[in-house]
Amino acid sequence: MEDPAGGSDHWYDWGVTATVPRYRRKSWTIPTDLIDEIERRVPPGKMSAYVTEALRRQQRRDNLSALVDEIVEKTGPADEAEVKKFQEAMR
Repeated sequence: MEDPAGGSDHWYDWGVTATVPRYRRKSWTIPTDLIDEIERRVPPGKMSAYVTEALRRQQRRDNLSALVDEIVEKTGPADEAEVKKFQEAMR
């Protein structure tokens, strides 16, 4: 592999620093029916990735919800007629 800048052939000498994710093992109690359904759907060895993505998706939703709450607090509630207009435009 060749360095695009013309230096070393080793990627680790390119001066690029990558952030390596850190992990921590957790144990949660989850309803059996949900675990059974997910285990049928997710391939073996992919459960952690599946759960990580589900948690990240929920975190994005929570962050968006907090942002909306902050905007509503500062500007007041949205005009329902305007909301309906934008919903129809998005269809």
